[in-house]
Amino acid sequence: MLQRMSVDWSCRRCGVGVALGQKVLEFAATHRYSSVVLGTTAYTAAVHRLYRRLGFLCVGVTDGYVTPDVRLSLPERIFYRVQHHHYRLDVHSCAQTGESGQI
Repeated sequence: MLQRMSVDWSCRRCGVGVALGQKVLEFAATHRYSSVVLGTTAYTAAVHRLYRRLGFLCVGVTDGYVTPDVRLSLPERIFYRVQHHHYRLDVHSCAQTGESGQI
């Protein structure tokens, strides 16, 4: 299971994220995974565009997401609200249509 993927600021907008994403999808197809799911609290629109370009669909948003095992103070619990976006990609249909290779 891949726990986290990120690209250093100095390498962003150079195709590294697309290449990493495609490699993940290639691995999933090779190992006969039925789907790939991911979640992100990313605030930048570019991250969400990347996932959509790779073929992922946003299947839900959780408001007020709190990182597990993190204890927040009362003011943080009141004011700190993060949206957690949930994405999913059906690997089998993606492989049939060739979507992930069309970026």
